[in-house]
Amino acid sequence: MWLLALSKDVPCRFVNLKSTQISVWNSLNQSERRCESLPRSCGKTSALTSEALPRCLLRQTRRLRRPSQAKDRRMARAQSNLRQHSNIAEIEYTTPTPHCGVAFLCMSYNTRMPESDIFVVKSNGARERFSFEKLQNSLKHSGAPDELAQEVSDHIQKEMVNGMTTDDIYKHAFAFLHSRENMTATRYSLRRSLLELGPTGFPFEKFIAEVFKHRGFSTLLDQTVQGKCVDHEVDVVAWNDSKLIMAEAKYHHELAYKSDVKVVLYIKARFDDLYASTFSYDGHTKLDEGWLITNTKFTDKAIQYAECSGVRLMGWNYPAKGNLHQLIEETNLHPITSLTTLTVGQKRLLMENGVVLCESITKEKAKMRELGLNERLIEEAETEAHRLCPI
Repeated sequence: MWLLALSKDVPCRFVNLKSTQISVWNSLNQSERRCESLPRSCGKTSALTSEALPRCLLRQTRRLRRPSQAKDRRMARAQSNLRQHSNIAEIEYTTPTPHCGVAFLCMSYNTRMPESDIFVVKSNGARERFSFEKLQNSLKHSGAPDELAQEVSDHIQKEMVNGMTTDDIYKHAFAFLHSRENMTATRYSLRRSLLELGPTGFPFEKFIAEVFKHRGFSTLLDQTVQGKCVDHEVDVVAWNDSKLIMAEAKYHHELAYKSDVKVVLYIKARFDDLYASTFSYDGHTKLDEGWLITNTKFTDKAIQYAECSGVRLMGWNYPAKGNLHQLIEETNLHPITSLTTLTVGQKRLLMENGVVLCESITKEKAKMRELGLNERLIEEAETEAHRLCPI
């Protein structure tokens, strides 16, 4: 509950009443509601800022900041304006008391905006209704316990305004998580960490090769292989005892980018040429599977065509079973960009020198020293890497 005091001699003040103070206020009648009737702690003036006030109140009350004679019509006008906001639960006001000439406008409000009223702007510019349930599921999937997920959701709800971007929501959630549980915050940021495997895309190709290695495959990067008609540059070639896979790694540096049906058509044509050829990879002579792997998503038409034509797709959340997100969690492989102890520049320097995985920190400490990282930073990065990716 917020209390607004207006008078000729006292500057406009907002006071956030605690539950015990609200009880005191509610127990008083109109004549008793004067200055000395309020608990002393209510005498402190809260700064009129977005941190101290609900945003919907801020716009309606800025004009009331000037000290002036409190009049019934002025209070009634403020009351009428404030009632237009759906998260104001109750408004009550008094006339100026003879004792101190102060009129009070008392407001209780719901701190959460109704979910049906909130639309957010996605990274591609599209607007959609925001779902707090979806936010909580994402947090829980990152390892946040139910209580912490609810706490983050409550924090976000207090900050929410209509038209907020999903990027801003992510930053709020990540900062709050990082202050409470660093490892959960790191896992929550995994998708964004993959975006930092740029700008060339080669670290992403190496990362995909490492995922295949941890699943028992031998791998080669950047291979030029001969198809039936022409030769092709293949990002990743992977094989084990039972199959030979060739993969195109499509890296995007923004979440809004998706691989569309044109990309799948192009990859399908290349794979058709490769399927008709023969190879020599530890006894494998024929290509068994052609994959298109991206760090973001596919359009619906791209998925529809791939499922019809037999092209294997792997994206952040596609297919439902065996997608990139799940593979990273199953293999416990996290890119070095997930670490919060290193700066963006330090991560990029390490990737340029072949250090792509968190688990490589221990093996590559000598290289890190050569690159100018001090012992304390190396130790902190190693500790965080071991917590994130236990060996």
